[in-house]
Amino acid sequence: MGKRPFQRILLRNLVLITLPLSFFLLALALLAGVLLGHPGWRVISADGAEQAVNLYQQGEKNVSLPCGGLVPSGMVYEADGKEKGVYFYELKNRTVYLYLLPDSLYEHTAAEDYRLPESIHVTFREDASAASLLESDYAENLGVPASATEGLVSPVVFDALHYPGREIGLLRFLKTTAQIAGSALFVYLILVIVFPGLNILNLRYRRMGYALDSLDRELRDDLDFYNGRAAVTGSLILRISFPKIWIMRRDELREVTTKSRKKNSGRVYFCGFSDGNGHSLSLPLRNKEEQSLLMELVTGPEEEEESE
Repeated sequence: MGKRPFQRILLRNLVLITLPLSFFLLALALLAGVLLGHPGWRVISADGAEQAVNLYQQGEKNVSLPCGGLVPSGMVYEADGKEKGVYFYELKNRTVYLYLLPDSLYEHTAAEDYRLPESIHVTFREDASAASLLESDYAENLGVPASATEGLVSPVVFDALHYPGREIGLLRFLKTTAQIAGSALFVYLILVIVFPGLNILNLRYRRMGYALDSLDRELRDDLDFYNGRAAVTGSLILRISFPKIWIMRRDELREVTTKSRKKNSGRVYFCGFSDGNGHSLSLPLRNKEEQSLLMELVTGPEEEEESE
């Protein structure tokens, strides 16, 4: 069974646990990255309002752009009867651009003094009614006909209020976390292959008072029975399952039984063991011959009872 049979079994179980999980996490990170590259979720930096509008016309949904020098327009955005944000505007190359900002993005320090962040993340929406209202208000203040300011205000609004920042932030966090966790698991698995003592599954057997070297020695040098799912050594009985290996000492045995049951593929056989501490262990066997061999090995060549 090799030089370290017990630790090889633990390594196999660890691989069956961590490798699929690592691939799943890396696939999740890849999926989050693909979603963040989709126009509905990705965020592109724009130098200013004109470039942002061009990006919108190319199909982009979200941008990051500077917002220094914005002026409050006096228009308020309301929903469900409550004020949700304020429209600011910026004049660039004879075009007025509207910014809808939530209260959380700016600080109103005085009657006409607003402290704004250096840049904001926004999504786009077209709001012709807001543009028309601002044009009319501008024309009225200038004392000119409304037609004189027609087309002055861009109907494309840079909407920071409805920017899906929480969802995008969650996707970014998911991508980073899954990428780090998946890579860490993969690296850990490689380290365990090189240094078996780092296997976290070892802790269970150390707490039970077993030394890994002694378990390796039992399976390597004192093996009486082995079928891939069960093993019996000179002093131990082991059920080799996933993800645990169940162990019972032969010198503590109090009762040994046999049983079998029908399955679609035929009949399956078991040997049951119990000790003086109230623990029980059932070993799966491949056929009747293995069952008889194991019973004779553990109890001696005595007649055993089979329960159907």
